This record gives sequence, structure tokens and C-alpha cells, in this order.
Amino acid sequence: MNNLKTPIALAILLAAAPVVNAADLTISGEIVETTCTATINGGAAVAMGKMDMEDLKRSDRIGRRDLDVAVACPGATGSHDVAVKFSGSATADGALALTAASAAEGVAYKIYDSTDTQLKVNNAPTQFVRVTDTAPATLRHSVWYAKTGAAASVVPGEAHATAQMDIVYK
Repeated sequence: MNNLKTPIALAILLAAAPVVNAADLTISGEIVETTCTATINGGAAVAMGKMDMEDLKRSDRIGRRDLDVAVACPGATGSHDVAVKFSGSATADGALALTAASAAEGVAYKIYDSTDTQLKVNNAPTQFVRVTDTAPATLRHSVWYAKTGAAASVVPGEAHATAQMDIVYK
């Protein structure tokens, strides 16, 4: 008889115990017919070239290089609003930080959209273009050398950075 009392008592305790951590989970998404592709005009390596350290000390950014991304959605029906998001190691102001292999200091790379608005690394994009299966579009960006602090903190040397580029659908 004792063997029967223990399971019954345990069942009564468990039934009376309040639920401590309960939450409703909602998952949503969308399956699309095809994904879009992005191609960086000129290739995935942006050669920034050599810039004078004194020019950077006198200005917030120098050395503009175009970073245009052609987006196509072949085989898709309808239109898609797409943008490009850049991810990677970021400075406090959203610039792309230099890698450890860089000798330069006090410098980072800032990416701007076609309206001259900075695209902060790891943040959601704000400028979208409409793309259809027959009408690809180009997202225009620029990359600049930028100071990360006071002008006195700029140290010359090679400046390398890497970022991941993803297509974002609206």
C-alpha cells in the first residue's frame, strides 16, 4: 500500500505546483520563390590606396572609393525591396574596425549609402531598392578612411578590414 501512496502524493504535488516560466512562442517567416543575388561591381576587394596621414588628421574622412552592389532576382515573381547589410568588427561609432594584422592605428573604414548617410556596421540598412525578375538594381555605396578618435591618435601603416555583406529583404 505504501508503494501506491508515493506516486499519488507526487502527482498531487505536481498538479498543484504553479507554472514558473511560461511564454507563448510565435514563429513566422515566408518562403519565397527565389533568392536574390548580389555582385560587388569591381570585385569583393576594395583597394583604398595610399592616403596622406596629415589629410586624415585635418578631415573626418578621406579617400572615397565606390562600393556599388548590383542586385538581381532572376526567376522571382513580383517585386522585392532589398538592401545590403554589412557585418563585422565595428568601432563605437559604427565604422568597420581594422583587423589585428593592421599596423595603422586611429583609423577605420566608414561605409555610406547614396544619400551620404553612414551605414553603421551590424545595423539594419535604411535604403532599399525595388528589384524584379527583369529589372535588377544597383545599391550605391562609398567607403572612406575615417578617424576613430583625436587626430593625434592616427598612426600610419597598412589598414586592413573585413566585412560580411548580406542581402536584406523588406
